[in-house]
Amino acid sequence: MRYDNAYGYQSGLTEQAASHPVRPGAESSTAERKSSESEYEPIRVTGKVTTARDPVVTGVYSTVVIPASSAGSPSVAQLLPRDLSRHRAYIQPVDAAIVISTVEQECYSTANVAADFPNGGYMAESAWSPPIFHQEAVYATNTSTSGACRVVVLTERY
Repeated sequence: MRYDNAYGYQSGLTEQAASHPVRPGAESSTAERKSSESEYEPIRVTGKVTTARDPVVTGVYSTVVIPASSAGSPSVAQLLPRDLSRHRAYIQPVDAAIVISTVEQECYSTANVAADFPNGGYMAESAWSPPIFHQEAVYATNTSTSGACRVVVLTERY
């Protein structure tokens, strides 16, 4: 095998193979192959053809724990990152109600602790969100001051 000092790699050809000329007739076999490929008739497609970037949709399932909020300081966690590959997602609070938003600062409002007049979308305990089709980040506030809240997050990606 040859070793090229300038680039530090080995070529797959041995010295002997690299020094041999192309065998006679090799050029004509390539030309014959190209002419035979052009003899095929084009295929006509009728109807709807569905294509996708990736035929596999993968799922990611996780649980996020949001600590208990205090009266003047709401606990906030990011449930979903900004993800351009996300097809859809679902959110379910398990232990307490949560307030969700795509704006993190909105979740830090003290009005979200008791959730009488929340700044964001109120989600009752054990309720599933409608499908989330956007790719923006989603944040949540735990409305409870008595305990942590587990939030189940189901994500389908392309």
